[in-house]
Amino acid sequence: MEAIAVIVEKTLKKLPQAKKIKEQMLLDLWPEVVGEAVAQRSCPLYIEQGQMLVLVQDSVWAQHLSMQRKNIVRALNSRVRTNILKDLRFQADGRVIH
Repeated sequence: MEAIAVIVEKTLKKLPQAKKIKEQMLLDLWPEVVGEAVAQRSCPLYIEQGQMLVLVQDSVWAQHLSMQRKNIVRALNSRVRTNILKDLRFQADGRVIH
């Protein structure tokens, strides 16, 4: 008997909008992967051509997260079982409030 995760994965691959669904899953997992402290100071907006745009509280957070980008990309892709996310781009925006 197949695990539900395997069945869902196989079904997703057959859907024409599978890539968009996986991109949304990556965005939704941001707080869980980066942790509460980072999630409160950042907000992922969208994924375009494999790059996720993330608004961050200020340039200090942008620099801090830039140094961790490879680990974050790897963790997100691993959780969704994909490799569509290639990079993160951080943009300072003092309005980020959660």
